[in-house]
Formats: sequence, C-alpha cells, structure tokens
Amino acid sequence: MKMIGLVAYGFSVKNLRNQRMELHNVLGKSIIEVVSEKIALDINEYSDDRVAERVFCFDKNECNTFNNDNGQEIYSALFARVKTGEYGLQSEIVNSTTGEVSYKKSEDEADVMPFGFAICVPAGECDNGIIILQTIGNYGIKVALNRKLDNMVKLLDPDLRFEMGIVVPKLVLNRFFEHGVLKSLRFIQYEIPTDEAERFGLNHNTNEASKEVIIRKPVGFLQNKARELNEWRNGAIIYSDVVQIEGFDYDELKMDFKLGKTSKTISLKNIDNLQMTEDVTEEVTLEGGHPTFDTLKTVMRDIGKDYLIAKGLIVE
Repeated sequence: MKMIGLVAYGFSVKNLRNQRMELHNVLGKSIIEVVSEKIALDINEYSDDRVAERVFCFDKNECNTFNNDNGQEIYSALFARVKTGEYGLQSEIVNSTTGEVSYKKSEDEADVMPFGFAICVPAGECDNGIIILQTIGNYGIKVALNRKLDNMVKLLDPDLRFEMGIVVPKLVLNRFFEHGVLKSLRFIQYEIPTDEAERFGLNHNTNEASKEVIIRKPVGFLQNKARELNEWRNGAIIYSDVVQIEGFDYDELKMDFKLGKTSKTISLKNIDNLQMTEDVTEEVTLEGGHPTFDTLKTVMRDIGKDYLIAKGLIVE
C-alpha cells in the first residue's frame, strides 16, 4: 500500500512589481472564487499539455467557510480533486500475481490518478494563504497544479502570477518540537583529526570517513535545552552552540523526529529547504488504493487550519 501524504505550501498572487495581491480582492474576486469558477467551467474535461506530455482534469470542487465558537468567520477553503497522468512511453501492464501481461499501454495513453488539494484563506484582509497538496508514494501534483492555478490568474490579468513556496521552516520546526517525539541526536564530524585517523588506521586526509556521536531516546533534551534551541531558532547562536561536547568539535547536528507515522531528520546546520510530508494513510478511507474525497477533505481541513494558526494568519 502506497503512503498517502499531505504537504503544506504557502501561496500568494503577485503582480509585475512583485507585490502581493489581497486574496479577497484579486481584481474584484476572491482567489477561491477565481479558482472555483474556473474549475466549475472545466469540470471533468481533460486538457492536454503536449510540452509536459500530461493530461489533467478537475473532478471535484467544494467551498466551505469555517467559524469560531462565536460564529465569526475565521477562514474559508476550497477543496478539490484533480485527475492527472503522463503519457509518451509505451509500457506493459503485468498481473502481479500471475506475471502475465494483461495490457499494453501505447505512448498516447496516460496512467491517470486522483489527487486532492485544498486552498485555505484567512478571513479579513490578507495577502497569503496555505495550500495543501496530496501525494501518493513518490507521486504528486505540485508542478502541474501550480501551472494550472497560474493560468487561472493570468486569465484575469496576464501580469499576475500564482506563486507556491515552501512554508517557513520555523513553522515546520514548531510542529516537530511541540507535537513530535525526538528519537535521537546525531553529532557528526566530517574531518577526522590526523592523530585519530592514525589511531583508527585510516588513510591521511581522507574525505570519505566521518565520525558520529549518537544519543538515542534523548528524553528531556527539548525541555532542558529549550533556551538554547530558542536562541538558535531566533538566530542568536549557531547550531554548534546548542550543545558542547568536550574533545569533540562536530560539523553538523541532526535531530531524528517521529510525528505520527512521519519520520524526519532535521539538520540544525541547514533548514532553508525544510519541508514535511505528513503521512495520513491511516486517517483516510481508501478505495482502490486512493483516499475517498470526503475523508481526505476532513484531514486537509485540519492540517490547513494548523498551518494557518502556526503562520499567525488566524487565531485559534
């Protein structure tokens, strides 16, 4: 069974001057209205991207507004599903039980799969939101969907563009630090001193060897080192100042986390491209190996809200 994952991205609509548009007023319409209306026009109609050799269509589209306990709107969301796949190569479909070829796919035929996504926009004036994309195994729709959404805003004005980017690494860190389980700490030294290399029988000046000090089940580390970790996250100190090990000058500190069924190794040396795929396989109902739209929608709603809160776009 392939893993069903969800990945969160930040998004905005920008003009030629690189200014973000107010998402409730993209030339008179909210971004959710823009996307929903275009999907409604194209529902269940496949488009063919000859350059990318990919077919693409929307087959689900729902919009919802979510309120707090006082009945005040806090955010709105569009939930949708696409069906997409690539063509251009001949292949054989083989029965995994018998090993027999059951079908030969031509280069003009595409192997199409469904993927859900959600666009979440906070109430009130805002110029950025959260978009949640479903993955299955190693397959995803980021590039294809970004191109579609970009085309939608360009239909309003050719000078506009839809941008999707990695959520601020600090927000991803917050989810692991606050809700994850720290499984191990790894202190890595990439340049082994000459005297140690000789003692271990290593070649001189080798770039292949490295040395690690591993602490498994570091219970209490996040609490006892909270001040140092906060200073590192705020840029006041560098990663190597979080922990000092006498006689061991390490070049990288890695933290292995578990969050639900998601495992992630975070390097404190470089978090610029930190991105997390959340495993939601056990939280959705599968049909034919794919999540049903209704159960996927519920999980996307919850994760979208979590990221809106973490990014400070809405208050819980």
